[in-house]
Amino acid sequence: MPAKKDFCFGVVRRFPFGFLELSRASRISLLYHRSPSPRPWPRFTGRTLSRSSTVLADPGVYGYGVKVNDRNELLVPGRDVEGFIHTLQTVNQDGKFFVAGSRKTGTFHTIDPDRTMGNPQTPILIAEGYATAASVHMAIGEPVHAAFDAGNLKHVAEALHGKYPDRSVVILSDNDHQQSGNPGVTKAQAAARAVGGQFVVPLFSDAEKAKGLTDFNDLHATRGLEAVRKQLEPVLQKVRGKGLEQQEDGLAMSL
Repeated sequence: MPAKKDFCFGVVRRFPFGFLELSRASRISLLYHRSPSPRPWPRFTGRTLSRSSTVLADPGVYGYGVKVNDRNELLVPGRDVEGFIHTLQTVNQDGKFFVAGSRKTGTFHTIDPDRTMGNPQTPILIAEGYATAASVHMAIGEPVHAAFDAGNLKHVAEALHGKYPDRSVVILSDNDHQQSGNPGVTKAQAAARAVGGQFVVPLFSDAEKAKGLTDFNDLHATRGLEAVRKQLEPVLQKVRGKGLEQQEDGLAMSL
């Protein structure tokens, strides 16, 4: 049987099999997963949070380009460097979940409400989760990209570095001090090394570590945005050409 055509958002897609062999549900699922669109997925629907609305998953940060569905779950789209949506992260009380069969690798969510990524002087800042990215943005006002998890940091760094090859790249590491090998730091280091960038690790007291604090969102929640800004200032100074690498309350590492 010759390949058939199907239309999704005005784009013709060819597949090496006939659609009559698939159920309607399978066809819809396949189209959503194989045919990313710069417009929101039908699944990316819900109440849009304003910049002054705190997200339900973390009342300490605001909503930037995310939505809440009718079950009060946070929806975070995962896009590629061209703005195409490939996956959708759902955050609820049970954890964080992605659309089955969708592509997460190399996708991210950008927090840039003032559209400053178009400025060639703007650095590429990459965090793991949405809450961490939002806390950093609230602290320093720069665009921040959420890669969703440590394993995706390198893929996102390479994708963004490919689009903006002349930008400085900074990985905003989690400090997984309670886990063997500290994967938050090791993955951030690998991502920074892959693009000739830098990474910065949040510092906590022993008492804070005992409470399980690991990322810049935790730092925001316990000490406030000024503490986040102060720890990030060394690496921001460095990427802005001032050559500062460390200070008492923060640590920036280059490779």
